[in-house]
Amino acid sequence: MITRINLRDTIHITYAWCVFIAVMLLTPMPITTYEEQTTYFDKITHAILFGVFAFLIYYTLRAVGEDRIIINPDKNIKLKARNKNKPLNKRPKVPIRRMLIIYLSAFSVSIISSMSLEYLQAYVPGRSPNDLDFLASIIGVILVLLFVYGDNYAKK
Repeated sequence: MITRINLRDTIHITYAWCVFIAVMLLTPMPITTYEEQTTYFDKITHAILFGVFAFLIYYTLRAVGEDRIIINPDKNIKLKARNKNKPLNKRPKVPIRRMLIIYLSAFSVSIISSMSLEYLQAYVPGRSPNDLDFLASIIGVILVLLFVYGDNYAKK
């Protein structure tokens, strides 16, 4: 099965995920009088939200300059490419400098988004910024980008 996703679709998916994160983190909560307790479910949620966000940013930036992203290509099917000598079911090699820019961009945009949303929580009733939430977001972003790095450069 071949799924083709063009650049516009990846941008829309990334934007929708960004809005979803903002709604999840900036929705007012009931104001309580008891002291806040640390819950690990909240930290795992932050890691997953921003890890997926970094993953989507990575694949959106990876799609820039390509006609389409091919997910799970079938080896028996040859797709038509612009260049007739090059089948589309093989991923083109990306220069290391471009990959470094993509990784750093995905990392910095995800971390800046996490930091700004944590800051904005100070102005939302029932919410408060938490350093551990920000740390969980950083860990989620790093783990996902390490996974993507390993997937891209694993010997096949």
